[in-house]
Amino acid sequence: MSITHNEKKTPLQALFYISIWAILCPFSAYGQGLITSNAVDTTPPQYFELLEKGGTSLPTKVSLRQYCPKPADQGYGNTCVAFACGHAAMTITKQAQLPKKNIKDNPYSAEYIYRNIYISKGIEFDTVLNFMKRKGICRVDKFKNLTDERKLMAEAEQNKIDWDKLFTKRKDLDYVKVLNTLKNVIADSFPIILGVNIINKDFQKLRQMKWEPLVKIKDTLKHAMVIVGYDDNTKTFDLMNSRGIGWGNGGFIQLAYADFERVFESAYILGKRKYGSRGDNITDSLSSTIDSTRTALTGTFQLKKAVKIDTSSPNFHAQPLQFSEKPTESAYETKERFPVNSQFQLHVRDIPEDKKLYVFSFDEAGVVTVHGQPDTLLEQKKQLISVDNVLIIPSPKTAIGVKYRGKDQFIMLISDSIITNFNQQLDAFRAKKGTAQARLEAVFGDALLPTTAIDYLKSDDTTMSIKSRVWRPAKQGIVSIILDIRTVN
Repeated sequence: MSITHNEKKTPLQALFYISIWAILCPFSAYGQGLITSNAVDTTPPQYFELLEKGGTSLPTKVSLRQYCPKPADQGYGNTCVAFACGHAAMTITKQAQLPKKNIKDNPYSAEYIYRNIYISKGIEFDTVLNFMKRKGICRVDKFKNLTDERKLMAEAEQNKIDWDKLFTKRKDLDYVKVLNTLKNVIADSFPIILGVNIINKDFQKLRQMKWEPLVKIKDTLKHAMVIVGYDDNTKTFDLMNSRGIGWGNGGFIQLAYADFERVFESAYILGKRKYGSRGDNITDSLSSTIDSTRTALTGTFQLKKAVKIDTSSPNFHAQPLQFSEKPTESAYETKERFPVNSQFQLHVRDIPEDKKLYVFSFDEAGVVTVHGQPDTLLEQKKQLISVDNVLIIPSPKTAIGVKYRGKDQFIMLISDSIITNFNQQLDAFRAKKGTAQARLEAVFGDALLPTTAIDYLKSDDTTMSIKSRVWRPAKQGIVSIILDIRTVN
């Protein structure tokens, strides 16, 4: 229930009531604040498959901590739901979708929620989430500095967001499928708002990395947290709390998969999710202009060392190179180091017919060289007679040489339309500073999909693939993949 403007408490009034409550209720040294409904959820559980279309497995480890604000401390108020939904989940969701903007250092305001909704002993998730859907939420700086209530409300209404209930505690849940579903959501860079059962006096004192709930839980309170990662190697979820950085491990704690069922109460997500394979079916109010008619940007690549073996043939013999297990800022690195003047070819396939491929290199001396553009590659593609339909760049008869010791980078861009003024864009890329990915982001702006919206995959040590998952609201979509070659004398 939302209170009227005249009922809204001032900061001094709120502090007075909280102080009185703390004096009268010393047995609850810290507030929690999640209330759950006694109504039985009769909706059939809807699980997400562990594998998406095409049989690509989920990553073994995903962390959203780079999008997290500093863990806040809810203090004595029963406001954990406001902090989980507003301060944590809303901030992480928007920061993940807009990685070039600094959102987490000025997070969304939990205080705006609990100053506009009556919270005494606690509140249900649905009440807070419906408030955010109808009224929105503002950032911390706006809440502190805007004294005009109408302007503050107008600011909050720009940040309305829908929500979805994933699961509530019930006897017929298949918790193996529940865990796989939650990991699917996290792998799509969406935090999960989580309701758990805790023993307050023990929970509030945690100063360790892992939460080990008691075997038998009695007289528990319900508390709201946010799942911000998982790790199949340690079989744990990474949880963010609202007890400040002095709690747990810097405000975070790990919960074992094996303990999840025992403490689980409910799980929610900001944004509406259509059930099925991950990524391709996500929509939310932050990306309401996403064009669902666009096809995914995909490609499969092999970088090969080119050598002349048969002098009677004009073509090079190509040997596939092995690359690092995971990309850093969309860049894979060769496991082997190569002498200066080594030669290479790029083998490409699985580019959709209507997409445009651009290939260029960036060497240690700062020289940018174009090796393939849509018009030249189209001509080569027309002449392909390979059974595998592989594009060889620059061509079967030529190779790309590296001249300097250090690092050379092969950069591929797949675009859903022609990149206008491509040569001028490369001049701007050359003039920028920072990593190749940072330069691409600076040059192509919102047209370049963030790495969080792209699956970087490896079918083996020599073959890399990419697939876009979430379209951002831009007129053009571009994905990047960068291959690093290390050279020595």
